[in-house]
Amino acid sequence: MFTFAPHARLFSFPVFFDGGCAPFVRDGLASFALTQPQVRAQAQVDDVLLGLAGEDGRVRMVFALVVDAVLPWMDYSAQCRTGERRRVPRNVLDAADAIFPPQGRNPLPSWSGHIAADFARDVEEGKHALTSRRFWYFGQGERIAAWLPDDLQTLLPSAGFRQRANAPLMPRFAAFFNELLTAHGAQECGSYGQPREQPVLEGFDFIMSCSTLSASADGCGAQVEGRVPLDVLRDAERANDAMGEAL
Repeated sequence: MFTFAPHARLFSFPVFFDGGCAPFVRDGLASFALTQPQVRAQAQVDDVLLGLAGEDGRVRMVFALVVDAVLPWMDYSAQCRTGERRRVPRNVLDAADAIFPPQGRNPLPSWSGHIAADFARDVEEGKHALTSRRFWYFGQGERIAAWLPDDLQTLLPSAGFRQRANAPLMPRFAAFFNELLTAHGAQECGSYGQPREQPVLEGFDFIMSCSTLSASADGCGAQVEGRVPLDVLRDAERANDAMGEAL
């Protein structure tokens, strides 16, 4: 059963790029180390993070995460390079989020698409990497379409993030969320879907599911009809991260 701790706060924000990078889920552990720097800088143990997507006039949950640990970003990076190495990206198609080395500002290539210029928002502004084993990840919603009821759609801000304005809605959200989990037999924490934006291996070519038809060695590729380019989504994410709290 999902419950809020007595001191918990509810942070909610839009998810523009759902690439499996934020949160990054591996071995039953979800880490939130990229994007939403203002949320990561403020979040404390037992706070709840709610990632939302607006689609066709409705609001869908991408993930809900209860913070278990708040780690200084570079401590998280160092930890991932000793005991959690699968959280360090191996190539541009890897969604692992420990992209910055402990003593460097240049990130490893990863599916996040973050570059050296993102160090300021990811590490200096965000300060922390958040980790959790109490999470529900729905991704694109192919298994559980977690649509919010009308009276909770205000949890999705038009820009930035919400926290203080969410306090009156927390009991209602908890009741709705428990009903949703029970209806789908999803009371156990974990992943219940796949990221919306992810590379798909097809034959010998990587098919970029929302950016290019093929990623050849020279990086060329054609735009997928009807899909938003990844760079547009990532830039929207950067712009939203610069916004403050919606009141």
